[in-house]
Amino acid sequence: MLFMIHYRPKDGWTEAIAKRATRLFDNWKPPAGFNIKAHYARSDSEGGLVIVEAESPAAIMEATSTFALFYEHNVNPIVEISQAVPIVHRTTQCRDSIA
Repeated sequence: MLFMIHYRPKDGWTEAIAKRATRLFDNWKPPAGFNIKAHYARSDSEGGLVIVEAESPAAIMEATSTFALFYEHNVNPIVEISQAVPIVHRTTQCRDSIA
């Protein structure tokens, strides 16, 4: 299943915390069942966005818990647009069919 993870620094972010978080990331290995598809940093240095394929909520928990002292995470399941558009059409037709 695909997920979009937004992350941003927690309140109280300092240069020392940023250095520690960066060292941690440099040496981190994603857990089993957690495959990073894309990873982007915000240009204002206020966090980033990761697209992952995860086999379970436990894999997401393990990955985000590693950085939980430094970042707030917002995790959302996502659907590829080629799958999403037909779903939107079907649900629109369903709503339109009911008076």
